[in-house]
Amino acid sequence: MKLNRLLISKRLKKFGKSKYGKYSVFARALLMKPQSMQTSYLSGRSIPGPELLIRLADQGCDIYELLTSDSWFKCFKLFNKDVGERVKAIRKELNFTKAEFGKQILHIEDAEYSEALCNAWEDGNFGDFQSLINISRIGNVSLYWLLTGEDPPYKEISNSTYEPSPVEKEFLLKFRQAPEAVPIINKMLDDIISARADTKELIKQPSKK
Repeated sequence: MKLNRLLISKRLKKFGKSKYGKYSVFARALLMKPQSMQTSYLSGRSIPGPELLIRLADQGCDIYELLTSDSWFKCFKLFNKDVGERVKAIRKELNFTKAEFGKQILHIEDAEYSEALCNAWEDGNFGDFQSLINISRIGNVSLYWLLTGEDPPYKEISNSTYEPSPVEKEFLLKFRQAPEAVPIINKMLDDIISARADTKELIKQPSKK
């Protein structure tokens, strides 16, 4: 399975535009700077790493559809024995038992259930895409490599470089709790940014004597 970063960027744009209206608002909802979002992902230069994929999933994005164009809800299961073999290699490299590995991936305390899940993964059966994202993160491997067995033909970024401030986190929490306020807040921000730009332009202009 080949992952096409340009097609992924188009699907990412479509999701962001349909849900948030503006890419700047979309970026903030993902705890990212708009410029970083545009430069890395909306441009098609890079594919989202595990951390960003998890944030996208939290926003209601079908991650499997984003990466492959096929809805996860249509396919429901990903069956790929080669992927299972790579999962097994990751587990052995980390020196985990199957029960320990299952617990690390999905934070399940039941050892028997964790081992059963790990057996399913290593056989190539995945009930959801979240497991694959978590496995790539715990194993510190590229999601592209986990899915295809190939080195990614592009840079994959982990998205851990920007940590929002407490004020930003509080704003985002309120933002998510009242989505109906998005258009109003967005217009207010645009007005403030525009006013600042106008002020800077006036300052630059030479004064008339």
